[in-house]
Amino acid sequence: KVWCAETGKCLHTLMDVRQVLTAIFAPDNMLVLTAIPGQIARLWCSETGACVRSFHGLGRWLRSATFSLDGDKVLIACRENTTIWSVETGKCLRMVNMAGDWVNSAAFSPDAGQLFIATTEGDLRIWSMSSGECLRTLEGHGDLVNVVEFSPDGEQVVLSCGSRGARICKSDSGESLCKLEYKQSWFRRDFVTFAS
Repeated sequence: KVWCAETGKCLHTLMDVRQVLTAIFAPDNMLVLTAIPGQIARLWCSETGACVRSFHGLGRWLRSATFSLDGDKVLIACRENTTIWSVETGKCLRMVNMAGDWVNSAAFSPDAGQLFIATTEGDLRIWSMSSGECLRTLEGHGDLVNVVEFSPDGEQVVLSCGSRGARICKSDSGESLCKLEYKQSWFRRDFVTFAS
C-alpha cells in the first residue's frame, strides 16, 4: 500500500498476488519498486497505483531490489545472480553471475559505477558496472552479510553481518571503521541504513 504521510490515508493498494519482500520509492517518488520472494519484481506508478513494468525470469530466491541514485536503473539480487535493468526500456543491462556463491543483498555505489554484492559466505564483492569484472573481494565480515547500504556521500558502507552485528567500512578500501554489536546474539538484523 502507498500511504499519505500527512493524512495517514491509504492512497493506493499495489495489487500483487504474493507476499512482498521489499518496496521502495524511486528517487523522484514517481515510481515504486516491489519484489516478491520468487522471480518477479514490478514497477508501479505512485500517483495512479498502476503497474507500469514487470521484470521476469530473475532467478530463484529473489533477495533484494533497489534503484540507482539517478532512478534510471534497477538492481535486483537473487541467490545465484544479480541483474541490472533499465527503468525506461525494461531491458536487462548486465548480469553478474556469482559462480556458486549465494547472494544476500546488493547495492549501487552512488555514481552507479560499481556494484557491492554481499554473500552468505561473509564476503563483500565489488564489481565494475562498465567491465562486469570483480574488482576486489572484502572478506572476514562474519558468517554471512545480510545487507549492504551506502552512506549518502558514498564514502562508507554499512554491512549487517548476521548474528555478529553490523560493521561500517570505507567504501573505497573496505577498511573497517567500527563494529556495531547486538546485545542478543540470536537477533538477526535484515535492515540497516544511514540517516540522510
